[in-house]
Order: sequence, then C-alpha cells, then structure tokens
Amino acid sequence: MQCEICNKKDAVVHFKHVADGEVRELNICEDCASENGISIQPPDLLTDFLMGKAQQSSLKKPAAGEPTRRCLTCGMKDSDFDKMSRLGCSDCYETFEKDVEEVAVAMQKGSRHVGKFPEGRGTAEDKALLVGMLNDAVKVENFEEAARIRDIIGGVREDA
Repeated sequence: MQCEICNKKDAVVHFKHVADGEVRELNICEDCASENGISIQPPDLLTDFLMGKAQQSSLKKPAAGEPTRRCLTCGMKDSDFDKMSRLGCSDCYETFEKDVEEVAVAMQKGSRHVGKFPEGRGTAEDKALLVGMLNDAVKVENFEEAARIRDIIGGVREDA
C-alpha cells in the first residue's frame, strides 16, 4: 500500500478515525509522518503512552539549585520516578507525594476516590462523607469536582 500523501513510498503508519459512524483511514509513509510531526517511535512503557508522556514529561524538572529528592528507604530519585512512573517502595508515597498526586489527577477525574453506589443507594455515613468532600472541593474552588460530587450525592438515598 502506497503513502496517500506522497504516493511514492510504502505506507507504514495507518490511522483509523471514526466520526458520526463513518470510518476514515489514512495510510502514510515514515517520511510524511515525520514531516507532519507524527512520531512513530513507541513509548518505552505503556504507562507513558496512557499518560501522554510520549509527548511531554508529567513532572516538573527541578529548578537550578533545587536538590534532587531521594527516598531514604530504597534510594529512588525523583528523576527515576519521572522516567518509570512507578515507585520503589511504600515510603516513596511520602517522599514523592505531590508528584504521585499530579499523576493520579492526570490519569483520572480527581485525586480522591468517591466511589459509586448501586442504584443510588448508600448509607447516611456515605452521604455525610460526600457532603464533606463537596465542601472541601468548593473551598478550594474546584467546581468541576464539586459538581461531580453533587451529582453523586443526588443519586444517593439513605437505606430504609
């Protein structure tokens, strides 16, 4: 199959796009992909791909003169965590707490698990916890999270 852009080389990059129930395909060669800013090099790790780290690093690089953080238990450095997106031991969660939170927020809707209730059922304790979380989200002006929690609260009713 030839490249649909240059019509000269074999296509090695194949895109499929589904929009409004219609499937569109584009087959292009490596050179045309490169010229159009499309990298065909796979990320080293699946987590990198899922988190978009193939294009950019998720963690901020330390400023000049800022010390490198290192876990006192396993010796993992912040640069190791940035490369692998994995922690070395349980103490790393404290050492890299802010970085872990950034990664969690990037991968999901928030940094706290709210949970779901089957068919809108939950206990008064569950509802009270959610109301507290709603108030916390409003205090820090995280209105998207507050709206999501509000919607969950709306579906929760106390068990009879």
